Amino acid sequence: MARACQGRYADAQRIRSELEELSARQYVPFLPRACASEACGDMDGAYHFFDQAVEEREPLAIPVLTARRAELFADPCYQSLLRKMNLASQRPNLPRLERLLFHYKLHQRGEAE
Repeated sequence: MARACQGRYADAQRIRSELEELSARQYVPFLPRACASEACGDMDGAYHFFDQAVEEREPLAIPVLTARRAELFADPCYQSLLRKMNLASQRPNLPRLERLLFHYKLHQRGEAE
């Protein structure tokens, strides 16, 4: 995504292509593929891979998707992903997001209660 934000779309597309080629030979997590699709403007592909990341319970799927909550909130595909993760609500709840991220980080460091 950084390449696309810098206006380097050819680099972003090259990285996306490399991830797809690599995924034909070995396992590549769905989340980087989703982010690469999103960076290239392919939101249908991005939502497909985000959905797969949630299905596979990839560890960073929830933090990544909830961090995008404000910008993607109105998109029905995004709402579907939130419902799948039991995080759907009427509007973004930033304090809840901060608590989720805090507990997620504690869990990752082995400090969960």
